[in-house]
Amino acid sequence: MRRNLLLFFSITLLFSSCKTELSTQKKIAIMQQMDWLRGVWVVQTSSYTYFESWKKINDTLYRGKSVMLISRDTVFSERMSIEANKQSIILTTRNTQNPSSSIQSFLLSKVSKDKIVFFNRWNKEEQMISYILKSPDNMYIYVEGDKKSVASYMLEKIMK
Repeated sequence: MRRNLLLFFSITLLFSSCKTELSTQKKIAIMQQMDWLRGVWVVQTSSYTYFESWKKINDTLYRGKSVMLISRDTVFSERMSIEANKQSIILTTRNTQNPSSSIQSFLLSKVSKDKIVFFNRWNKEEQMISYILKSPDNMYIYVEGDKKSVASYMLEKIMK
């Protein structure tokens, strides 16, 4: 009886370990689909310049930053991260121009070889953020909120 009980717990432990490992491997595979995001991206118009850069820190973490310039003045900057935690993959953003601003979190809702979509239904201004790769050197960023707030940017990769 004791031997059977020990065998049962050993098998249970083995299968639960495999399940956790598979979950970690799945997250790593999902994060690998985002590798195209790495690098420095820019859009330049007659009224502003916007930069966004991403670095892969490890298999489950990317760090990024963005800056918008108007007439060489920084009007917007934020720090970002995409991180796999125990339950999900989350994009977090923090406005660095305003120290009192709160961290915004967006849950990964879709990823493919050329599209990454994050969602936060409680954020009225930015409910969905989509990164869409159009070519190896061009991507769109769509930011959707309530019906009045939609923005899109076509960025060019200037550094890998």
